[in-house]
Amino acid sequence: TVWSEHKTKENSKLITQAVGWLAVGEIGYWVYSAAPQATPVDGMHAFLPQAIGMVIVGVVYAVFLSMKGEKSALTEAISYKQIISGFFF
Repeated sequence: TVWSEHKTKENSKLITQAVGWLAVGEIGYWVYSAAPQATPVDGMHAFLPQAIGMVIVGVVYAVFLSMKGEKSALTEAISYKQIISGFFF
């Protein structure tokens, strides 16, 4: 776990990693929300490239986690069920 009331070297390392991942996610969100506004493309033409980018990042993230020994989201049935709701979105 990341949170602990007892300060140890291991917990400090985990919280540092968590803050690093949070920063990466925040920067990704900034790019995700600001990049379409920085171009002269309207929403209808920007949606498909943005969706393709989200799929690519999701697959890369799932592969990265599976390389670290964690269970891959690509092998979970619920992942594919969520694709259906994503299409409706």
